Formats: sequence, structure tokens, C-alpha cells
Amino acid sequence: RVALRTDSVQSIIEVNDTRAKIELFDNGVVNNDTVSLFFNGATLISQKRLTEKALFLEINLDPDKENLLTLFAHNLGEVPPNSAMLIITIDGHRHQLNLSSTLKENGVLVIRVKKKKV
Repeated sequence: RVALRTDSVQSIIEVNDTRAKIELFDNGVVNNDTVSLFFNGATLISQKRLTEKALFLEINLDPDKENLLTLFAHNLGEVPPNSAMLIITIDGHRHQLNLSSTLKENGVLVIRVKKKKV
């Protein structure tokens, strides 16, 4: 179902490390948004309702390619679009991002691991 929608890159970040901690929760007013979250095509979260309480995850980034976190909306909640606050902490740096998704478009965060200088 993810592939049937258009992907909308909503943010690109460059990081120095491959270990990432993710927090995902409803952005603003809790309004029954239900989402799935995918990482490089693999399911991290499946059909979870977002609340003010964060869902916590840890992932390992692939240093040799662009890493994609994809937010998939299962509904539009009470106030469209389906929106989420994503906090990703990598190497002590905290990135706070808003992702939104509709029934036609996925919200995508692109994460690039900077190459180490030799």
C-alpha cells in the first residue's frame, strides 16, 4: 500500500553517526491520527494511534545509502492532514521535525550519513 502513494520528501538531514533514537507522537492536538512508520521499506510501527506519549524506537542507519523514514497515514484523524512530530537523536544532536501524510501522499524524512574523512 505504501508504494501506491506518492512520496513527499519533507526534510533531509545529514548526520555523523549510524545509531539513531526516534520518538514519534501526535503533532499539536491529539486527534486520532493512525499511522505506520517504515524505515528503508521495513515496518517499524504498524497502525498505531498517535498520542501525546511518544513511541520510542532505535535504528541503525546505512552509511552507504540514503535512509528513508516514511510516514504512512491510515486515516486523516479529526483534522487533516495526518501529522506527526518526529524527534530523532543522533550522536547527541536532536532534530525535531514535523511530518505529514494524506491518503494519497506519504511524508518522508531522508537521512544521509556523512562520509568520514580519511
